[in-house]
Formats: sequence, structure tokens, C-alpha cells
Amino acid sequence: MKFIKTVSLLLILVMSFTLVACGNDKKDVEIPIAKVGNLEITQDELDQYTYLYCFIQGVDLSSVTEENLEYIKTMMLEDLISLNIMKIYYEGDESILPEDYQESADKFIETVESQESAKTYMEKYKITNQALTDFFISQYYSVAFFDELEAGLPGITDEEVKAYFDENQDQFKIDEVTAKHILVEEEELAEEILVKLKDGADFGEMAAQYGTDSTAQNGGDLGTFGRNSMDPDFEKAAFALNPGELSDVVKTQFGYHIIYLTDKKQGMETFENVKDTILAKLENEVLSQAYTDKIKDLREEVGVEYLSE
Repeated sequence: MKFIKTVSLLLILVMSFTLVACGNDKKDVEIPIAKVGNLEITQDELDQYTYLYCFIQGVDLSSVTEENLEYIKTMMLEDLISLNIMKIYYEGDESILPEDYQESADKFIETVESQESAKTYMEKYKITNQALTDFFISQYYSVAFFDELEAGLPGITDEEVKAYFDENQDQFKIDEVTAKHILVEEEELAEEILVKLKDGADFGEMAAQYGTDSTAQNGGDLGTFGRNSMDPDFEKAAFALNPGELSDVVKTQFGYHIIYLTDKKQGMETFENVKDTILAKLENEVLSQAYTDKIKDLREEVGVEYLSE
């Protein structure tokens, strides 16, 4: 059963290969903003966790408004609360942390200190080695928590998978094309290229010679796309073609196109092709709901108090 085990669990998979950290390990401001049982979450801890999340997700903070950043922090606070709940839940269980967990955390820090570009980011946003160590160790609790939840769930039956397929046919419609194009700025040039193509010129060579967008270096290849993913005029012309056909010159907001259709698929996916995808989806939904329910119960049991707006 597969599931994205909260933002925190997802992050570690990426961080193990790319993350770095440096900076001062001592903070001047430690303002409590929430309390989980007897554990406090400070504003500084939330800030570091949020900036770490943005780094992993590739969020350009220079383009994030203050309002949006505060919204992200709100989500990250809930994630931190859940992590602290898990830690309290497993308090006294020595099986959660392996004997070499501190050594593993130290190696993690060594890895993060080896990446110069990320090091600059960590210094800028004051993400400390201690914060990264705490994050690393918290993943043991997160993994154990989800493994325990998963072990207690009933399996999804073949009948449930088939029922989902039958009841959600719209999700399994196939309506896509695979195409190439040549984009130029002048209509007259497009007409000249079209004549050459009809006379037998190689489409890829023409695209490389005349194309003005990034696909030109790849023979104009646009890959496969479905409805509502391209300029409306371009899409209408592309879907009107059959494989092997050339379009007339098509005008869009980007210029003048000649489209060559290489493949077209329309119809319905077979159950055999999508049953594994449906199974994973249903399993994720069940596990997600189990997580939500369990965390809700533990919040009430442990006690969560917000100390700041």
C-alpha cells in the first residue's frame, strides 16, 4: 500500500540526496506558538520548517507574497503538531529509534553540508543543523506511525476496484493526440514551409531550420497531450487531424503553426490497464482517512493549544 505519508515523510526522501544545512545553531528568539501535550513549538521552529519545505518543493520565496507565506506556515504548523503527537504517542517505545539513529543523523548533516547552493539558502533563512537533525529523527516516528496504521487496515477487494471503475467511467476516457509542429512569426513563411512539406521535405529538418520555439531542436516534437492543454485554436486543429496528416497554417497568439499528427487515441481505458492505479488510489484514500481519524483522536487525548494567532 502506497501513500504520501504527510509532507514531512515526503521531504526526507528528497533531502537524503539534495539537502544541506549550515548556519548558527543558536537562535535569539524562541517564542512559543503552540503546545502539544508538554511539548512546545516555537515561532523559530515553524519558520525553519517552513523554509525547509519551500526549499524542497522548489518554491521561489521571492515570488511568494507575505499572505501566501503565512498560509504555508499555517499548513506547516499542523504538520509539526502531528509530528509531535506521534513522538508523544511512541514515548517510551525504544523500538522506534534504531541504535545508530544519532550516527545516521550525523551522516545526514555531513551530506547537507556538502552542497554549496543549498548551504547558501540555509544560511540565508537561518536553518540550523539542529533543526535538520530534529527533522531527520522525527521521520522514524512518522514511518512507524503509518506502518502501524497500514497494518490495521482491511485490504481493498477486487470487487471494490471494479466498482470504482464502473462508477467513474469519465475518469478513464482516452482523448489525446501526439503531434509535432513548426512555429514561425510570419504567415507567408509558414505557407512556404507548408508547400515544401507537401512536396516531401522532412518535417523534423524543417522544424529545426525554421522553428522559433524550444521544440525546434527536437524536430518540433510536442509529445502527447489531451484536451484543454494547448491554445484553443491549436488544439482544435490538432484534434481534427488523423495520424500522418498535416494541418493548414494555424494562427494562434504565439504565431503561425504547421501541425503534423503522429498518433491519436480516443476511447476508454481497459480495466486491466487501470486496475492497479485504482487500487493504489483507494488504498491511499483509506490510509489517509485512517491517519486523519487517528490524529484527531490523539489531538484530543494529548491536548493541543495554540498560543499565538
